[in-house]
Amino acid sequence: MANTLKFGNGEWYGKKDTILAYNDENNNYKPLPFDFSRGSSATVVNKDGLIETVGSGEPRVDYKDNSKGALLLEPSRSNLFTNSEDFLTNWSRSNVEIDVNQITSLNGTINADFIRENESSNPHFTFQTVGATTTSKYTVSVFAKYHSRFLQMFFGGGDVSGNPYVNFDLQNGTFNNVGADSVSMEEYNNGWYKCSVTATSSVTSGFNPIFGLVKSIGASRANSYTGDGTSGVYLWGAMLEQGSYPTSYIPTQGGVVTRLADECEQTPPSGVIGQTELTIFYQGIVERLGGNDGHAITLSQSADGAGSSRVLLYRNSSNGNMYVYVQDTTTQFSTPLLANSNPQINDKYAIAIKDNDLVVYCNGVKVSENNSGTIPATQYLILNKWNNQINQQNKIKEVKLYNTRLSNSELAALTT
Repeated sequence: MANTLKFGNGEWYGKKDTILAYNDENNNYKPLPFDFSRGSSATVVNKDGLIETVGSGEPRVDYKDNSKGALLLEPSRSNLFTNSEDFLTNWSRSNVEIDVNQITSLNGTINADFIRENESSNPHFTFQTVGATTTSKYTVSVFAKYHSRFLQMFFGGGDVSGNPYVNFDLQNGTFNNVGADSVSMEEYNNGWYKCSVTATSSVTSGFNPIFGLVKSIGASRANSYTGDGTSGVYLWGAMLEQGSYPTSYIPTQGGVVTRLADECEQTPPSGVIGQTELTIFYQGIVERLGGNDGHAITLSQSADGAGSSRVLLYRNSSNGNMYVYVQDTTTQFSTPLLANSNPQINDKYAIAIKDNDLVVYCNGVKVSENNSGTIPATQYLILNKWNNQINQQNKIKEVKLYNTRLSNSELAALTT
């Protein structure tokens, strides 16, 4: 088998505007750099489990729960909270005090604040008021650590239809969702959790995401109780973004900050992409979806990936399933071929094609095939964009290309 391109699998070599793939056939090492771009700084989880900021144009290899790392590719998002780490500035308080810079946060410095209840018999919370757009989905998130209370996230009365709220148990890593569109709770180092809630705004201004204190995971919205003056939670890295899922943290200090989209693509030299037969191997996930399909990998005749000759591995936004789509001008194998109905970060896919012979393997099992169609002529390899749109969050662990159609036994072994 002719393995013409290798990318990732723990071997990450990146610098500004470039991340490297390679071909080492016959012990002859040939670099195959991807063009990478992002017109802003961004954050990533490094090998030590800390959140660090990298500069404009620098690829992000994320080591969250992954010792080999995964290339993180995201759409553009803005943090609408103007002070994400200083809960004394531009934040309002109701029956809480803010003790600043109390413990080490996830960026490795002592800059996490303690949100401490007073002794009144009232709800205890802090919030920041921002603008919003009617019917748009917003995701609010914060890194939280247990002290002696649980975290409640909710919204100002009437801001979201039904007044949803979520209680996060910061001791056991569980939550109780009452009416929010979606919720996530991700464990980080040293007892920190990223707590995220997505809801649809009902207002055009005065949108109030709220961080409150509660004693139990079953507490009611804006729960009122008598505080003891010493209990609370640690918070750091608050974020409010317009979108249906949380993305990587965007720090702010006094104003809204935008992280621009990651783009990663290559025009390989002759012979890397097979023109009469080929195999694509992909390990990773389109982890978060917006309102459009999310593309994991695209081979195309056009630079935007949307031409009439193309091979796509993508995730459908309506049902979350992974599919393969192959089109050669007007002749196509299928629209689409189901590749996986329950995609996960460690899934391995192999797509093998030659004329009248297409087969797809996932995690060692043949999941689809088609015996009528022609292989498209392609020249561009694109990792997270289709039709000049980036609609999703990708985490890519490994990509391989072969300029031959591997046998079914080889495909099973490759994806196991």
